[in-house]
Formats: sequence, C-alpha cells, structure tokens
Amino acid sequence: MTFEWRQVILLGTHIGIPDEVFLSLQDDMMSGLNRMLVDARFAGQYVPFLGGPDAEIVTTLCDMLGSGLKPSRDPFLYSCLHATRSHHLMGLRKKAR
Repeated sequence: MTFEWRQVILLGTHIGIPDEVFLSLQDDMMSGLNRMLVDARFAGQYVPFLGGPDAEIVTTLCDMLGSGLKPSRDPFLYSCLHATRSHHLMGLRKKAR
C-alpha cells in the first residue's frame, strides 16, 4: 500500500491540524540534515532514524560514526552524509509540492 504525503498533509489540515505543525516538522528535518554534516555525535544519533534507498548504507554510516570518524576530518564520510542529506532534501521537496 502506498500513499502520498501530500494527501496525508491535506487530510491533517482538513481535520484541523494547523499548517504550522507541518512547517515546523519540515524545519526540524532540514536543521537535522544540516547539523549532521558538522556534528559527529548528533549524526550518530540522527542517521539511524533516516530511511533511505538502502539500509546497508545507513548501517555503514553508523559504523563509521561509531568508530570515531568525524565528517569534518574524513572526506569520504562527509560525502556519504552529504549524499544522504541530498536524498532526503529531495524527498522533502517532493512531499512539499
């Protein structure tokens, strides 16, 4: 069963959930995605909750962050986190249309 997030948002708005709730959730997601690029501790806690095209990538990122690597010092980790961020930002943009 698939559904469109836009339909869920429209339904929520129809039953009285203010638009600000959805905008706040979107802002929280965007700030989390930006913060994970600069804060390794936050990234280690945030990445496991992100869905993605491949759960193995998330597991690998968690392992890299858990081993003490920092995005500010490891270009490969930074690139992987940046790609994950881009994927989720694109998804947010699709949902917000």
